[in-house]
Amino acid sequence: LFNLDLLLFGLTVGIFTFSAVTMMSDKTEEGQTGRYLGLWSLAQAVGLGLSFLAGGALHSLFIGSGLFTPQLGYALIFILEAGGMAGCVWAVQSASREALQQPVGKPAPASL
Repeated sequence: LFNLDLLLFGLTVGIFTFSAVTMMSDKTEEGQTGRYLGLWSLAQAVGLGLSFLAGGALHSLFIGSGLFTPQLGYALIFILEAGGMAGCVWAVQSASREALQQPVGKPAPASL
């Protein structure tokens, strides 16, 4: 069961990473894809690192300390992570390709 969980975790992280990089490469300015993908990769690395740190800290706080049962602790961690993901989706849903393709120094359209 544990190996199946690891397989599903790896598969979903791979799908997320592929789709995120594909989306970012599609939303970049012509000729600047490498720069944007580098920044995107850095943002993903920092985000994943912080999420692992926060997940471990929440696990230690909720479950490791005995504050909650493992079932309740994991449920709370999942709910917090789902809320964070929903917040991220809300934050980027208004980003448009045109606004992201504006050359550096030019003001972005009002849609961003």
